[in-house]
Amino acid sequence: MSMRSRSVRILLLALLQCASCFILPGPGGVSQCSTRSFLTCRSMHDNNEKEMWYEERVSENPSNVENLIKFAHFLQGIGKYDRAAKMYSTALQFDSEEARRQSYEITNSKNASIEIRSWEKTEIANLLEYNTLSQEWSARKVLLRWESSKPYSVGGQRECKRLKLSQLDALNLVESEQLSKQFTTGLTSGGGECEEHVRDYFREVLQQHVAQMFADEFNLQLGQEGAKQEVNFLPVKVLKLKDGMASNVEAFLEGDYRKHNDNFGHVLTTDIIPPALSHFSWKISSGRLMLCDIQGVDCTYTDAQIHSNLTSMNFGRGDYGEVGMKKFFENHECNEICKMLKLDQGERFSHPSFFSSGEGLQAAFERIVLRGVDLFVKF
Repeated sequence: MSMRSRSVRILLLALLQCASCFILPGPGGVSQCSTRSFLTCRSMHDNNEKEMWYEERVSENPSNVENLIKFAHFLQGIGKYDRAAKMYSTALQFDSEEARRQSYEITNSKNASIEIRSWEKTEIANLLEYNTLSQEWSARKVLLRWESSKPYSVGGQRECKRLKLSQLDALNLVESEQLSKQFTTGLTSGGGECEEHVRDYFREVLQQHVAQMFADEFNLQLGQEGAKQEVNFLPVKVLKLKDGMASNVEAFLEGDYRKHNDNFGHVLTTDIIPPALSHFSWKISSGRLMLCDIQGVDCTYTDAQIHSNLTSMNFGRGDYGEVGMKKFFENHECNEICKMLKLDQGERFSHPSFFSSGEGLQAAFERIVLRGVDLFVKF
């Protein structure tokens, strides 16, 4: 939003607030607006003018820590805690001792709101994102606000933490709810991660990318059979944290989260779509790959695992290859979707798609994993 647009927005808000203080005159022609309402209106107007003035100062010099701290104090005073918290957090990125001192005082005061306190747990990180259209990686600095230092959940290989992610611009209030996923093994004695373990995070990006390609093909085949159900996988990004550690990050899924099957053949729900998708992935790839460990909210999935029998590459720590595929079929019974897509007709079939070519998979591995790791190391 431009400075001019922001100023107009605040002015209109002030006018609306003032207008709300006045009502039609009474029978005697005397306004029923009380003195208290008028003073409240005037106070709101003054606060809006001050907020606009501070915005202009911060916009002119976004790296001026003193202005950021003063603006934060003002916003806290008028009850705009979320925005005040963003100002404090932005000031901290400049590693100013004054910012740290004042932020510490305000976040630890007895009157500090929950929003203010949570913003103490912030850091600047590099966000690496793969664009499936351009097939290129990009990197940018972002602001992370951790919900807690304690994990949101812990699995066999990774722990998850909730956070909010936003741009560094202090005047940009847009935050997105995210979930970070970090392997619990792979640390080096120096506190960072070795390059081989960094690859695991980029394999996760590749895995979700391939999973979405399976989902696109699955949706297309279902559509041709007259079914309207669609499935999707969340895209995954990579964070390089300030201590040099890596982490995957993706949108946080709200709702009834369910794990439908795992990567060792166990069936965990009665939903017929996930096992059909697993079977479909194996058949459409001529037995090269199998999508499993399907979980998520409704038909938006995440954290999938792919088993492969390729000699040139693999899909990370949970890729059990032919063993994982065999375990799936030991417990699988074809359901109505399998039969609709003719997956129960024994033979594997070759399909003119990305999955039927080992060369296509290898090229994707080089674009997503190898180039991604190179970019990570540079930053």
